[in-house]
Amino acid sequence: MEAQPSRHSIGWRRSGGDTEAGKSENATLFNFTFWKGHWLKVIEFAMGIMLVVLPLILLHSHNHAAKTNGSIRKAALSASCLAGFVAEVLAAFGALLVANACMGALGAIFRRSRLLWAHLVLLLLLGFLFSGFLLFCLYATGGPSATSAAAADLSSYPSWYRHRVHNAKHWRNVVSCMQRHRVCSESIPAPPVQSPTSPSQSQDFYRSHLSPSQYGCCKPPEPCNYTYVDGTKWIPPADQTNSAMECSTWNNDPSQLCYECDSCKIAVIQETRSEWKKARALLFAVVFVLVALYAFCGCGLFKFDNPQAF
Repeated sequence: MEAQPSRHSIGWRRSGGDTEAGKSENATLFNFTFWKGHWLKVIEFAMGIMLVVLPLILLHSHNHAAKTNGSIRKAALSASCLAGFVAEVLAAFGALLVANACMGALGAIFRRSRLLWAHLVLLLLLGFLFSGFLLFCLYATGGPSATSAAAADLSSYPSWYRHRVHNAKHWRNVVSCMQRHRVCSESIPAPPVQSPTSPSQSQDFYRSHLSPSQYGCCKPPEPCNYTYVDGTKWIPPADQTNSAMECSTWNNDPSQLCYECDSCKIAVIQETRSEWKKARALLFAVVFVLVALYAFCGCGLFKFDNPQAF
């Protein structure tokens, strides 16, 4: 009695039938090279899932850290307001990778060369997209490496950042998010020694106890030498001589504070840059893996795309 073809070989043959040549062709589908191609699809699929899930994990970690106390809580809250754009882009790229991996897997399972070629072309395009986004990350993480909002000028940052913080709609969204997360709601801790003659001591204390966004948005700018009272209430010095600076922008109203100050916008830029640096590190790894995937998938496709296999 003639042996029936194995269920594992159904759908793989397009010619050869049960002849010795057909069986030989099917046997080659189960060698190491064939399964190596499948593992490459698995790697691509897993990498796409990672890019979809990882931004959500990062945002969740910000929210989880926000339950703690002190500057960690404030940094997490402000970061959750700034990481949205980066997370959305990474998640979109991850979804494209998942879809492309599924298309490549279908092409490999059913031996459809058109699907495999489409998968290879889309993989190349994704490589270009990731490389372009990586270059943008390098650009977005440029600028001064200041550790406080008062240590740099707004004009020293890339124009993309300046456009974002000067865009009224975008800035309203950032401020609304910070207000919704109550970044400036709690009382700012007072220095142990309030010395009018040594304001630098107070500023060093604030830098070590406040997040950049809280330091730049929730208190008057450094040069103003305001005196902290409680909550969000500050009083100006008796001989205020900095009226031409941002000192007049400060308002004790919790809905205003220093949200329109350049120090606040610089602080937001600095925290946004930290989120872009995380994306940059991830994209370096993704681009490297994509290059390896393209090389292996291309070699595998050229090997299997021949009349004997199809």
